[in-house]
Amino acid sequence: MKDTLQRTTIFLTRDQHECLRTLAFKKRKSMSQLLREATLEMLEDEEDLESAQRIMDNDEELISFKEYNSKRKL
Repeated sequence: MKDTLQRTTIFLTRDQHECLRTLAFKKRKSMSQLLREATLEMLEDEEDLESAQRIMDNDEELISFKEYNSKRKL
């Protein structure tokens, strides 16, 4: 099922608007699509950070990346 889009208003400086318009033209996408994609990336990054924080707050023992790699090679 496809999500229904909600209208929102944002305010950009003239320079930001022109850069976004130019980028949209180069990528052959709408400005709205670029903004939705950037928003999704930001939300996914935030979700990843929150997930990592929950893991770090957990009482389970954490291992370093170096330890993980050496165990993985075995």
